[in-house]
Amino acid sequence: MKTLWLVIQREYSTRVRKRSFILLTLLGPLLVALAYGGILALMVSEGTPEITINVVDDSELHLGRQLIRENRSRNIHLVQIEPDYFKAQEKAGQDDTWDAVLYINREPLNVRNGINLMYAGNKPPQSLIRPLEWTLTKVIERYKLKLSKLDPDEYDSIRSQVFVHLEPIKGDGSRGTDVQGIVAFAASLLIYFFILMYGVQVLRGVLEEKTSRILEVMVSSVKPFQLMMGKIIGIGAVGLTQFLVWALISGIGIQIISLLFLGFSDPADIAQRLSEMEQYGANNQSEDAFPIGKVADLLAGTNFMAMGISFLLYFIFGYLLYASLFAAIGAMVDSESDTQQFMIPLTLPLVLAYAAALVVLMNPGSLAGKILSFVPFTSPVVMMVRIPYGTSILLEVLPSILILIVTFIGTTWLAARIYRVGILMYGRKPSFRDVLRWIKYK
Repeated sequence: MKTLWLVIQREYSTRVRKRSFILLTLLGPLLVALAYGGILALMVSEGTPEITINVVDDSELHLGRQLIRENRSRNIHLVQIEPDYFKAQEKAGQDDTWDAVLYINREPLNVRNGINLMYAGNKPPQSLIRPLEWTLTKVIERYKLKLSKLDPDEYDSIRSQVFVHLEPIKGDGSRGTDVQGIVAFAASLLIYFFILMYGVQVLRGVLEEKTSRILEVMVSSVKPFQLMMGKIIGIGAVGLTQFLVWALISGIGIQIISLLFLGFSDPADIAQRLSEMEQYGANNQSEDAFPIGKVADLLAGTNFMAMGISFLLYFIFGYLLYASLFAAIGAMVDSESDTQQFMIPLTLPLVLAYAAALVVLMNPGSLAGKILSFVPFTSPVVMMVRIPYGTSILLEVLPSILILIVTFIGTTWLAARIYRVGILMYGRKPSFRDVLRWIKYK
């Protein structure tokens, strides 16, 4: 046990002291905090450019005048000009000096080309187009009501907008929102990249020691199994350290940025502020009316405790499962170019899990999602996406992790039998038949 601990210490200390590790560990959370600050800056600030639109009404319905009267957007300034003046400016080539021209044709009710927005320079963003379309819809709607001799107030009282609220019949049903699913998918993506990144580090570490013949000296005082497990645990501890530092610094950075932008850092207060911003935008029909409430739902409703514990368990045991196999591959070959034939079947389940996670994100209760949640080579990635969607899925996490642990023990035993023979084999590219023979050695 003492020897194993010495190997773990050596692997851990040599890696955490590298400049590349320190740089990546500090830059990672800094980028997260900057991205979060950028999102908040876009939400809090007006962000949308101002634009002056010249309204040319060539119809006889006076829609341009009504449009200017109904405009509530702070960033859209409407100015009506006469059609003759517009045509004269267009003929003289002066129309390209304007930001944009909203041209209302003689038949404005024609859906295909009744109203056109012509712009100079960059295309106007959707945050400007949406409120303009909303106001135009309202103006044309009122004109049609006038033609049909319906009372606008009576029509408004009849007209309804219905939102369907999803509620499970039983309390343990699926309650996860789309945003929570995206957060869970981001967590599964982290597991995917960490397993690949640190698994490859295990492979390269074994390969470097094998090619430099250091292992021949080390196995004289350390058992091959202890050497393999020490390397796996040591590199895994490096990955876990990096993740925890990322989480700590990112959390502090997010708190500070929230305090700077919003005046407070508590998630509940942030959720309330974002909801107020969304409601304000909806009431003013301005460009600010986008679904910030989903962000509020994310901050207030996500079960971070369940997701955090599940993330750590799947990260640790998923890494241990794959790292043992990566170590076996490193012991089997003499150069990194020889690893390709073994890497493809090993990484294929991870790629499948990533592709399946995208599908499971759309339908967490799918049969494929349930099956892959219990397959140990795919469960660390797939199950993380399903966790926000109800306690019934949380009950599947325990058996999924138990299967993962049992499989990890089996693959470690298998990898150890390959490792003890492979680290001392040189000059020959092993086949799968050779590997099977190594496993059978006593």
